[in-house]
Amino acid sequence: MLFALFVTGSRVWTPGRGWAVGAASIAPIALPCYVAMLIAGAVLWSRARIVAALLLVIGLVGTPLHVAWVLPSFVGDGGDGPVALTVMEANLHYGLADAARVAAIARDERADVVVLTELTPAEQGRLDALGFTDRYPHHAGEPRPVRDGTVVFSRYPLRDIRSLDISRGGVVAEVEAPRPFTIVAAHAGQPFIAGYGWRDDIVRLTHDLAPLRGPRLLVGDLNASMDASQLRTLASHAGLTDAARAAGSGWQPTWPGAIGSRFWSRLGGAAAIDHVLMSSDFGAVSTSTYVVGGTDHRTLVARLANR
Repeated sequence: MLFALFVTGSRVWTPGRGWAVGAASIAPIALPCYVAMLIAGAVLWSRARIVAALLLVIGLVGTPLHVAWVLPSFVGDGGDGPVALTVMEANLHYGLADAARVAAIARDERADVVVLTELTPAEQGRLDALGFTDRYPHHAGEPRPVRDGTVVFSRYPLRDIRSLDISRGGVVAEVEAPRPFTIVAAHAGQPFIAGYGWRDDIVRLTHDLAPLRGPRLLVGDLNASMDASQLRTLASHAGLTDAARAAGSGWQPTWPGAIGSRFWSRLGGAAAIDHVLMSSDFGAVSTSTYVVGGTDHRTLVARLANR
């Protein structure tokens, strides 16, 4: 019960540090907890009415609240028209991810733009050997040791490239696609390691996105789901919508992946912390996630239509 209440409270208002960010990011998991309270309250009614009444009251409040938060992810309006742009995002876990698998997903999905976070020089070399950079000859950002390499790879030329001052690396570029757009690639700080760093990163991203106009995307590992109030504020101020939610993809966690918490992995994941956020110039046709060996994140692919 206390777990569910903490998650709900964090989802309503996220302080921007540590466990509260993590709790908000797993808000969908609290729904079955509230349903379980309703069942337990009904079972205990004849034997312990005070306890049963408490469980029923909390369950009757928490269940519809979480249904209201979760349901929109299952009833998105999708995208109109054919897929015009396919975007892929992958966290490579300090450059230890299976490079062949990453390259294969990009190839099979015919991704137009790929954002890689935690790209190291060694992982870049493995991707080069697989012909990845032949398919994506244009890039913005550079690989870095450990976890600070955030790079955009594109089939289309990139221009007006600039870096973002955030914890784990970020870059802005204009993509000269048939319908040009701005891409912001970002890797926010890990809230459990530096809670205020994560909050500062989201504030900076909100500020950097504010003046952008026209078709635009924010893509990357933001280390929180859209249930964190700061991300909802960022999306609202920047005029962006989460592609997975808009596509009606349902609960589609991106963490953990092949490695990480075994408990959460067996449940199919815990939190959707990797994102493709889009302006109203795009519609989300569908999104998918893929397990990649060697990384604790699932690769996210979003198929977008023009509007």
